Amino acid sequence: MIYSRHLTITNLYFKFMKKSLLLTLLFIFITSCSEELEIIRSEKEKQTKDLSNPLLIDRNTAKITPEDASNISLLFFSQENKGFKTKSQSSSNVITVKDSLDNPLFYIINYQSNNGFILISATKKYQPILAYSNEGNFDINNLNSGIELFLDSYKKNIKYSISNTSDSLRLKYAIEWSLFEKPLSEKQEKANTSTDINSLRQKEIEKWTAQGYDCHSFGAAQYLISPDKYPGFMQDICNHTYPEYDCNSVNLLLIKRTSENIGPLMRTTWNQRAPFNVDAPNKLAGCVPIAVAQIANYHQWPNSYNWNQISSYYDSNTGYGSSETTRFIKDVRNYCEVEYKSDGTASNHNKAVKAFNKLGYTAILKDFDFNSKYDVISEIRAKRPIYMDGKRDLVPVFEIPYNGHAWVCDGYQATSTQYAVAMLSNDLFMPNKPGTPEYVFHSGFTETTGYFHMNWGWGASYQGINYQNGWFYTDRANPTPEYNYQYGRHFIIVKKK
Repeated sequence: MIYSRHLTITNLYFKFMKKSLLLTLLFIFITSCSEELEIIRSEKEKQTKDLSNPLLIDRNTAKITPEDASNISLLFFSQENKGFKTKSQSSSNVITVKDSLDNPLFYIINYQSNNGFILISATKKYQPILAYSNEGNFDINNLNSGIELFLDSYKKNIKYSISNTSDSLRLKYAIEWSLFEKPLSEKQEKANTSTDINSLRQKEIEKWTAQGYDCHSFGAAQYLISPDKYPGFMQDICNHTYPEYDCNSVNLLLIKRTSENIGPLMRTTWNQRAPFNVDAPNKLAGCVPIAVAQIANYHQWPNSYNWNQISSYYDSNTGYGSSETTRFIKDVRNYCEVEYKSDGTASNHNKAVKAFNKLGYTAILKDFDFNSKYDVISEIRAKRPIYMDGKRDLVPVFEIPYNGHAWVCDGYQATSTQYAVAMLSNDLFMPNKPGTPEYVFHSGFTETTGYFHMNWGWGASYQGINYQNGWFYTDRANPTPEYNYQYGRHFIIVKKK
C-alpha cells in the first residue's frame, strides 16, 4: 500500500449548521447559452450563512487535496445530526491512500487521543465520506480482513470512477459534495417572468422555506439530480408548466433532507484474546465464535447463562472474565466446531448457523449482494444485529475464496433527500380556473445515502475505546458486481426462537 502523511492545522474549531440547513447555503450558476440562472436565497439564509467560512472547498475542481480532506472532516464532524458533539478535533494527520500509479484514491484522517477517524474520497466522482467514527483510530498498518474487504471495494470503485471520463458520476454525487463546497457570489436572478408571477413565486419560496425545504430555480436540477433521473423528471415538469413561462425559471426545485439513525445496537467490545481464548491452544478464540457470542450476548439468550456475570467490555491486558464468561465462550467455540491453527482459529458461516441453532435461535443464511442491504436494514430496524462474513482474496486459477473474517453489523444511518417541485401549473392541473396560473406541489422522488455500523470483533484499546468499529458506506459506482464486494460474502439473520 502506498501512502504519505500530511500534518494539518491544529486546534481548529468551527460551529457549523445542521445538514438540513446546509443546502440552503448553496449558490449555483445555471448557464444556458448566454443566460445565467442562480439559486435563490431566503432572508433566513442571509442571516445564518458565514460566507467567509475558510473550511469550505472549491466547487469547481474534481480532485480533493489532503488540505481539502482535512477541512471536510471538520465540517462533517461538526454536524449535530450526525450524533457527534461539536468539538475541536486537534492535531490530526492525513494519510493518502494511492493506487499503483501514485494517484490518490482516498484519505484517512485520525485524531489524537482516540478521538475518531474518517475516510474521505479523493475524487468528487464518488461518495465524499466512506467511513467514520467519533472514537478510536484507523491504523492502516494493522487491519483485519473485514475492514480490508471494504477498503478493497472502495479502491476498485474509486479507480473505476476516476477512469470514467463522463460527468455522470460527478453529477450523481454532486448533492453530497455540495455540503462542503464554497458558494458562488450572489447576483439577482433575472427570470423571464412578469411582476405578478415574481410576486407569486416569492410567496412560494417563503412558504416552502418555512416548511424546511431548500428552494432553487428548477434549472438547477440538471446540476443537482443524478443523470439517470433528470431527463424524465425535467420533461414531466416542463410538460405541465404554464406555457407562457420558462420552465427552468418560473418553477422551484425543492430539496429536503431527513435522517434515520439506528444503533450501534451492541455495546460489546470483545476480541479473540483473553478471556475469550481460554484453553485455546493457539491463544485465539476465532472471529466466528466472537461474532456469534456478541449477538447472543446482545439478546441475552439463552437463559441458561447468567448474563449479569458476562460483561460487555474486557481489557485483555488487565482483566479476565468470570467463570460464567468462560463457560459461555467455550460453549460457543465448541458449537462453532472451530479448528485451531498456527495462524488463526477457523470456522465458517455454516457452522455459525449450527451454533445459533444450538443456542436457541433461528438462523437464516443468505448470500450477500448489493440488494441484500434491504434485508439488513429491515433487521436493524427490528433491533436485531446481523452476522456477516467475507473473504478478501481468491486462490489463483481455481478462484477459491480465502483470507476471510466474520463480524457483526449492528447499526444503520441514512440521509434521505427529497427532490420536489413547486410548479406553475398549466390548465391540466387547474380545470376549475382556466387561464389562471397557480403553483402546485409535485412530490417528486427521494434518494437515500446509507451507512452501516460494523463491530469487527477486534475489541477495544485503552479505556474501552472501540478499535476501528465505525460507520461504513456501501454503494456501487460500477454496476459490475465484483467491484462492490469481495468474495464469498454471506450474512445470517438471527432471531430468538
